Amino acid sequence: MRVNKKIASVASAGVLLIGGAVVLPQAMAATTSTMNLACQAVPSSYTKPQNFPTDSPIDVSVNVDGPESVKVGEEFDTKFSIDPVSVPLPTGLPLGARITEAWRMKLDFQLPDGVEYVSGTVDESKANLKGFKILQVNESGSPDPKGRILRLVDAGNNTIANGPNTSTSRAGGVRYTISGTTLNLTFPTITLRSKATKPGDANFGVRVAGNAGEFANDANFLTMGASIQAKLGIVPINLTAAVRCSPRPLANPNSPLDQRASRLITVKVEADQPAQETSVSVSAAKATAGEPAELTAEVSPAEATGTVVFKSGSMTSAEIAVEKGIAKTQMTFPEAGSHQVTAIFTPADNKKFNSSSGQQNVTVEGQDAGLQLQAPESVNAEDGKFDVTATVNPKAEGTVEFSLADGSVVTQKVEGGKATTSLPIGDATGTAELKVVFKPSTGSPFKTATATKNVDIKAAAKTALALTAEGEATVGKPLSVIAQITPSEGTKEAKGEVTFRYNGAEKKVQVKDNKAALELTPDTAGELTITADYAPADRTQNVATAETTLNVAQKEETQTNVSLKVALPQSVEKGKPVEANVTVTPDNAAGKVSTIVEGEKIEADVANGSATLPLTFNKGGAQKLTFTFTPTDAEKFTDATDSTDITVTEPGEVMPEEPDENPGEETPGGDDSGEENPVEQSPDVPDEINDVVITPGETLSGDVVLGEVEGKTATVTINDAGGKGVFGTLKVLVDGKPAQLDGKDYEIAVVGGKAKWKMDIFDAGKHVVTLQFRDSKDELKGSKNIEINVKNVEVGPSNISS
Repeated sequence: MRVNKKIASVASAGVLLIGGAVVLPQAMAATTSTMNLACQAVPSSYTKPQNFPTDSPIDVSVNVDGPESVKVGEEFDTKFSIDPVSVPLPTGLPLGARITEAWRMKLDFQLPDGVEYVSGTVDESKANLKGFKILQVNESGSPDPKGRILRLVDAGNNTIANGPNTSTSRAGGVRYTISGTTLNLTFPTITLRSKATKPGDANFGVRVAGNAGEFANDANFLTMGASIQAKLGIVPINLTAAVRCSPRPLANPNSPLDQRASRLITVKVEADQPAQETSVSVSAAKATAGEPAELTAEVSPAEATGTVVFKSGSMTSAEIAVEKGIAKTQMTFPEAGSHQVTAIFTPADNKKFNSSSGQQNVTVEGQDAGLQLQAPESVNAEDGKFDVTATVNPKAEGTVEFSLADGSVVTQKVEGGKATTSLPIGDATGTAELKVVFKPSTGSPFKTATATKNVDIKAAAKTALALTAEGEATVGKPLSVIAQITPSEGTKEAKGEVTFRYNGAEKKVQVKDNKAALELTPDTAGELTITADYAPADRTQNVATAETTLNVAQKEETQTNVSLKVALPQSVEKGKPVEANVTVTPDNAAGKVSTIVEGEKIEADVANGSATLPLTFNKGGAQKLTFTFTPTDAEKFTDATDSTDITVTEPGEVMPEEPDENPGEETPGGDDSGEENPVEQSPDVPDEINDVVITPGETLSGDVVLGEVEGKTATVTINDAGGKGVFGTLKVLVDGKPAQLDGKDYEIAVVGGKAKWKMDIFDAGKHVVTLQFRDSKDELKGSKNIEINVKNVEVGPSNISS
């Protein structure tokens, strides 16, 4: 075939131009890598393949950025960018030839050994070449999560060769339309995130392994296609060209590969070394309660940077930066004593240094309370007592203990920086040491303090009597009131009897060691006046009288009331498990929640105010469950109960309608005269069994009114052991016949010895109600018969409800 020379010239010029477009200018970045680039452009017709360069190498530079070194297991980024390209398009080509479009562009990078590909991003914000994605492919160019080639291409992987979607004649993929006299290309920036997997040099570069390293091969790292237009006379000519480029000095098969292309950037992967151990020592300057104290943590080694947090009790500092191995802060300790301080070091780089902590007990001194003692210089023994006042810092809280010589200690609470008492003189005479001791309350920043003073006790000319209460006067709390007798002058012992009177009561107590003690337990809050009359046993003493008024405080409630709320489905199929969710209020009440299911006790611990009990029912019909909360600390929290109903259905059974919530309210017609209609007692009333004690409530005996629905109660106890540990079921019979609920014998849960239910009254007249108790093993342990008299007209059979 003859080829028109002008047409061949046009094709050659166009091919060289599109191939030349990939020759990039010098990159202007802090870190650049350079390689040679040689290409072959193959036109679709009219001319043979065109190679360039053929005489002198072309240098291509790429901006690269990445870490110098990483450790095994670390993830890191490498960034590649190319400065904008501006290539003047040649003019005056034969037949007016021009390049109209470049397409199916792709650029392959080789993933180095020792790393795994994690992800990649393409930043096209400043690029005019759009549509690039990063694909992980194999040697054939097909997507492969295990492939070692990272391809910059369109999402459809459209290339001229080496891929699943190839063509050298049909435009596609990433396309760029060329117009005007200058080829202006702005490339996207790509960032590759990799993970280091083994030590060594990780060389990031373009694809050159295998066929990709051969000249003009479909696997070359850089390939694209182009469209060229020209005119032969008035006849338009459309050509395409396939361009393949590899890194080598000259465009021929014998030109060697430029090895720089395979290591545009080298990242050294180092073996992961274990983090270095650290230690922390804690020290404190002089610490006084209520005042800031400086704490120091010394971290070793000193080059370990990071932060330290100081903790002591409920106090926690902010994160303190470690500088040259030292971190300091201030803490204010609320009270004197030994306080443990912990310093916790958190490293800035946990791959270089491990975290650690250190502890130190800091001795905190209390503040001086400024204790002052006020008392007379001398007192008369016959007065029996005298006033003493101790003052402390107005901010100080606690108690003051008063004592005279070897006498009893009187304790008073500090209020407004002052504590005052009337101190008994007792048997002391002459010079006696008065001693007061301030004891700070828990959490007080003040320290214990003592003050003393000598007081002259003048002997009594006659017998004296004084009353003193030992301890605080509180409702329900035992209290001792001491009658202290001071013998008359010249004697040492007073014998006889003291008569105490209070609230209309009178009690006589013999005197021993010049004292008589009244023991009582106040039952009412308010003022309690006590008088004492001393009657001597001989003439060495004389009668004496004393009176004192105590302020009796109301007993503080120590228990917190607890309530339960049970969430349970309305129905469940027999044999299928179901959960009862119990909410305990308050949520800090610790203990157990329990219930009885068909004679078996089910219980669960309470955590953060809730407990879940797994239940399974093997008997069909309606059942009432009572849930009981038993506190771990019975002095702090009360017991609590809650009841709920559940219907146990047979497999495939439709749940029955809810029973009437007010059974027995409608009474069949009859005589309203109030006359009793006696009903003959059934001979089937069972005999009583007394293995346990069944005690009916007040509403389950004597006269009852026909038609009223009343709450019934009963307790079950085991002899004298009480009922707290008694669990089982209670069955109600009327005249020997079981009471019914929804047509079935009704069983009531007995929890902790207690049972509660509601019953509407049956027939007028006299009846016998029998309560039968069965334990958790379903053994009959007790039976109790109660006679009741039902007034008013006759009604239907009895019913039981919750």
